[in-house]
Amino acid sequence: MNEDNLKPETWNLELPLRVIPLGGVGTFGMNCTVLEHGDHMVVVDAGLKIPQGNYPGVDLILPDFTYVLENADRLKGIVLTHGHDDHIGSLPYLLHHVDVPVYGTALTLALVRERLADSNWDSGPADVDLRQLLFNDPVRIGPFTIEPVRVNHSIPDGAALIVDTPVGRIVHTGDFKMDTDPVDGHVTDLARLTRAGQSGVLLLLADSTNADRPGITPPEKEVGRVLGDLMRQAAGRVYVATFASHIHRIQLILEAARSSGRMVVMEGRRIVRNCRIATDMGYLNPPPGTLIPLEEAKDKPDANLVCLVTGSQGEPMSALSRIVRGEHSGLKVREGDTVVFSSRIIPGNELTTGRIIDDLFRMGARVFYQDTPMVHVSGHGAAQEIEQVIAAVAPRFFVPVHGDYRQLVACAGLARGTGVASANTFILEPGNVLELKGDRASLGEPVTAGRLLMDGEFVTDLSGPLVKERRRLAREGLITVVASIPREGEKPTIEAAVHSIGVSLDDSIASLDNKAARLVSNMIGGWRGVYFSHDDLREEIRIQVRAIYRKAIQKKPTVVVILVEE
Repeated sequence: MNEDNLKPETWNLELPLRVIPLGGVGTFGMNCTVLEHGDHMVVVDAGLKIPQGNYPGVDLILPDFTYVLENADRLKGIVLTHGHDDHIGSLPYLLHHVDVPVYGTALTLALVRERLADSNWDSGPADVDLRQLLFNDPVRIGPFTIEPVRVNHSIPDGAALIVDTPVGRIVHTGDFKMDTDPVDGHVTDLARLTRAGQSGVLLLLADSTNADRPGITPPEKEVGRVLGDLMRQAAGRVYVATFASHIHRIQLILEAARSSGRMVVMEGRRIVRNCRIATDMGYLNPPPGTLIPLEEAKDKPDANLVCLVTGSQGEPMSALSRIVRGEHSGLKVREGDTVVFSSRIIPGNELTTGRIIDDLFRMGARVFYQDTPMVHVSGHGAAQEIEQVIAAVAPRFFVPVHGDYRQLVACAGLARGTGVASANTFILEPGNVLELKGDRASLGEPVTAGRLLMDGEFVTDLSGPLVKERRRLAREGLITVVASIPREGEKPTIEAAVHSIGVSLDDSIASLDNKAARLVSNMIGGWRGVYFSHDDLREEIRIQVRAIYRKAIQKKPTVVVILVEE
């Protein structure tokens, strides 16, 4: 056993084990679960979520770590299941506030180092205690003995966790599928999970992503065969957009390009960075002579080129989006080119991705983005694979994680169908506390949970004014009022000016601006003796100007009043 510097001791067996999801349940992303026993706490994963929907100007969404930070003296470590952003993305923020070891497999920690180096927080990779986990080699962290078990996923080095606690054994599957012929040859270690189940498992937390999809997830190599066929059939260039972290898919793309007589250009900072890391560590093996720099692409025939790019979710600053807008200096989609979206469209990204797809069709490209032909398969197991793992682990209690609420419900149904008692199956919300002790499980008092919104280096929660103000500005618009206040006995030398932004598309908005400006001029001219101070005058101008627009167009724009003394 690989032990940390905490000495084993006799733990208080009268205390319950507390399992607290702070994210990753009821929504995709923000995966984070607290395991707690007495004065000791471990966090499993610390992910983020890309804003979807009405979050104007918000860069990232993180779990609310209030409970962890309030109990930072009890936190003994952070354990990561794999290197996707929805599992490691909020680490820079969390490590800015706590100083604890971070445990993960080799590739996971390499990606963590890059994310820490890129962050604006002061927790750089040199300042963090990163400790590598080896598969099937347990590490003791306080009262928890944690063993990583290899699972197959869309990124190498994914791990399930077998956690022995003073109360009993729990298993966290991480993200997994049961591909029997994976790209890297590493299958999910079902034998080890089965042995864990034979020794008795108190609780299983299981990936629910595809619980509502029957059967099994098709093998990853099927995508490689389809991509190879498309590349051989294509007359022009082939553009393939995929997730920058999907190392197995990238390996297949490179091999398909080589087999079809094409060379590959990579574009997108994150895909280039991740491939460099994976290649240096031996997880990615580009066929010799396949990768070429962008500068050489212009000299290659279109029929001999594949462009591997970021932008599968329609991200505005991604390589593919810039190419489509004509803002990329080295690449351009021409009529007859082929574009493949080799990825799942994440719920919430349908509109942005759909616009890119429409634009590509307008440009005359052949675009493939759905299941036929099979240009993408999931990195998560479907219902039959989840049932297989539940049966192998044979838990007494069950908690579905990693999914929207409907997937959690479907996964709980799979557990019941596999023999877990209905009373022993819990669908948790962020902040719920599941307490386990002996043969009993119950819900305790919930803890603070929710979402933190990150805008640059600024972080706030949903109760703060940031998003509320931006949503209102987007919905109602902005009015700016600038007026000068003359000295007593004199007349203003500058006319009041009113300008509306985003208030109305109607041409009559200019006449409303002029009407508001006349009102302000009249108020300025006779303000002395009516209002006690400039603040009183400013507030009355704001109220009366807004009333003009509210009456005319039924909107309540934000009004900013600037008064300048002459």
